[in-house]
Amino acid sequence: MIGSYSGYLVFADSLLDKNREKKITVQSSEFADLLRLLHNPETSQLIPDPPAVFKKADAVRWSQVNNELSGGKQAVLVTVSFSSLFFAHDKIQMEPEKLIIYEAIVRRIARRLGPANILTADRNGTLHIAIFSTLDTDINLYFESIISSLTKLYGDYRISHIDIQKIKTASTAAEVMVFLDGDF
Repeated sequence: MIGSYSGYLVFADSLLDKNREKKITVQSSEFADLLRLLHNPETSQLIPDPPAVFKKADAVRWSQVNNELSGGKQAVLVTVSFSSLFFAHDKIQMEPEKLIIYEAIVRRIARRLGPANILTADRNGTLHIAIFSTLDTDINLYFESIISSLTKLYGDYRISHIDIQKIKTASTAAEVMVFLDGDF
């Protein structure tokens, strides 16, 4: 083996719309983010919005919480606030550049947390995270690698304004669900 290479595999299909104009269909959300960030109005309008990573039905979430807790694990409940970075979340919706950055950071955090943990977002854009572990998790140490990778991608200024707080440790599904719904 001479070396290793990394890259993205993107599936794109060129189609014609009803006006017989070319339309781009993109399957990779990271590629869609990259094109949006290029500020090319011709391509950014044609790319569909990437799916939200934190949308799960309550029944699925309830089942996952019960399965994790019944396996002898406890849930460490953590909030991630973007209020110091984006002052008013409702205004982010009107500023596409900030919305793209917010969504990209959220997706990156969700990906780093993995499928065993649960992440939701409230109306203010604050993330509510349940980290399931058999040991008492040191949140600062746990998020250090996540913050490090985010800093490399989005810069120290932005990431230093993200506030991560451990709220409590929960051992019942009801506590976890109330927290994930933002009612703690």
